[in-house]
Parts: sequence; C-alpha cells; structure tokens
Amino acid sequence: MRQRDKGQHVHPGEMLHFLWRYAFLLLIPFIRQLAAVQGTAWERLSATLTNLLLTLLVVAAAVIRWYTTRFRVCGGLIWYEKGVFWKKKLHIPF
Repeated sequence: MRQRDKGQHVHPGEMLHFLWRYAFLLLIPFIRQLAAVQGTAWERLSATLTNLLLTLLVVAAAVIRWYTTRFRVCGGLIWYEKGVFWKKKLHIPF
C-alpha cells in the first residue's frame, strides 16, 4: 500500500516570516542581559542561560511551524495545510 502524499514543505525562508511575528520576543533576552550586567558571576550566568533558552524557544516555534506547513498541487487545486494541534486546510482552485 502506498503512503498518502502529504505534500511538500514550504520554502525554508518562510521560517524568517514566522520569526518576524515573534521578533519582539527576541528583544526580551537582550534587555534582560543589559539589566543583569551589574550582578555577580552566578547572576550573569543565570541570565545568559535564561536568555539563550528564550531565544531557542522562539526559534524552535518557527521551525515547528515551518515543519507543519505543507502544500501540494493536484486536480486543479492547491492544498495548503498548517497547524500543530489544530490543523487548518485550505483548498485553492487555480
């Protein structure tokens, strides 16, 4: 039995579009780092690791969104599917 065609991922550059929506969240680590410069070594290390974690979460959200966004062309339709928990499917005739 042949596996159902799930379509193709959108262009990887689309991750930049997804990141742009959450760009303001990437400012939070930098503002926190500026405030933590005056602390002890442990406080600076803790702030740096927290900032790294926040940045990785935002980037991971963009990658997951890209990974779950697919399209395929068949039968005069463009099928566009996206979503992690709630799938949204669009059928666009052309």
